Amino acid sequence: MKNIIRILTTPSCWLRHESTNKYWDKKLNEMLDNPEFTNFGSHTVKLNGIEIWVQNKYYSSAGWYKKGVSAPYLPKRSTVFRFHDLYEKAVLEYVLKQEEI
Repeated sequence: MKNIIRILTTPSCWLRHESTNKYWDKKLNEMLDNPEFTNFGSHTVKLNGIEIWVQNKYYSSAGWYKKGVSAPYLPKRSTVFRFHDLYEKAVLEYVLKQEEI
């Protein structure tokens, strides 16, 4: 129910550029069970060694990305929210760690 309300109140995820792929959704959820974010970039991040597109938050993000080619499909909207929640936490931890140096 929480995800439905979140989707309904987030217009940027209503329309999407690509279709949902259940296999990618399952794989991404598995990676999010034990996430390790590295290589923070302006458009991508590595999650457990796989490069993920983070730009275009909600409507076209959380697809895999490799050598300039983004995935032709996306995970479910609820998985995109889960990904961004964990990603944003990891970014904050990364920035705070850099400030300590």
